[in-house]
Amino acid sequence: MEERTMGDSEEFRLAMEAIRDYLDAAKELEADVQHAAGTLDSPHDHRPRRTYIRAVFALIEAHVWGLKQVALAWFDGRRSINEAFKIFVHLGPTIFAPSDPLPPEERLLLSEAFFRLNKKGEPERDKQRHLNFKQNLKFACRMFAKAWGKDFSLEAGGPGWDALFKAVKIRNRITHPKSRSNLEINEEEMRIVQKAYQWFKKSIVDKHTKALEDALAPLQQRLAAQAPPPEQPPDPPKNSTGSDKPGA
Repeated sequence: MEERTMGDSEEFRLAMEAIRDYLDAAKELEADVQHAAGTLDSPHDHRPRRTYIRAVFALIEAHVWGLKQVALAWFDGRRSINEAFKIFVHLGPTIFAPSDPLPPEERLLLSEAFFRLNKKGEPERDKQRHLNFKQNLKFACRMFAKAWGKDFSLEAGGPGWDALFKAVKIRNRITHPKSRSNLEINEEEMRIVQKAYQWFKKSIVDKHTKALEDALAPLQQRLAAQAPPPEQPPDPPKNSTGSDKPGA
């Protein structure tokens, strides 16, 4: 029986794509935050401050979603290649440590696929349901650690953690303003958002992207080594004299 390799798994390739997409999005959103930060010169112009806050939370929410999608794709990829674990055991047991089967409730929460029954008694997507931000962040980090087989302890508590949830309220206020004054951001609120961003980048973004980058390089090398060599163009036809030059 022909031995199956990791490169044979479509699920694993999708997992690799999810990782690359996560890393690319992280760089793009980080650049957005830095660009927005460069426009904060005027203390009296609230528009650049709102832009900065939106950029920060675009990064935060994308990371929370990305952690869950990488974890989900990674579980699926590993499930389909159990027999290929031995090929990669030298990369480190923490990268491909076998895990328990993914319970259906965790799979649904990772995909954020919520359903309800309509008037006909048929299931349909519940687009009104949203996860609590704090609980969702904890869940995303826990599932990423479970998928990756490493201990990524979340630094819950402390000034940065507290600043993050104060910043959530500020973002919600400017996103759903009830009056013009709701759109104004004072100096103290800006310090809160900046502290929240710095904590999130250090505790979540840098830690998880480094883990993915460290694992991605050797995996890409392995997949490249398993790829079939490129097809060579056929030799030109020889004439009756045995030469490949016409008329020779």
